[in-house]
Formats: sequence, C-alpha cells, structure tokens
Amino acid sequence: MSTNYSTQINNTNAYLKLDCVSDDFLREFTEATREKPRVHGVDTFVHTYRLQHVDAVVPSTKS
Repeated sequence: MSTNYSTQINNTNAYLKLDCVSDDFLREFTEATREKPRVHGVDTFVHTYRLQHVDAVVPSTKS
C-alpha cells in the first residue's frame, strides 16, 4: 500500500469519526479554539466538555 493511499484512508476515517460527534461539541470547540487568548488546548477542551456533557458524543484524544 502506498503512503499517499494510506494517508488518504486515515484522513477519510478521521472525517467519518467526526460525523458521529455532537454538533454542539463542534460548535463550542470551534469557538474555544478561536478565542484570543486561547484558554483551552485540544485535550483540556475535550476533557472538560466530556465532564460537563456526559451523554454527548465527543472524540477521544490520544494521551
């Protein structure tokens, strides 16, 4: 399997996973990452959001 093909498959899988994520999560994440100064990093935002919205579907982050 070529590297470009592998990368393309991995990128496609990432987009498919985002289809399952809560729309509210994506909206709030976008707003949080555009804040100046930025308060949250990706990991802290995901962790905080998951604690506050127990039933929401949020992506996992690599630790």
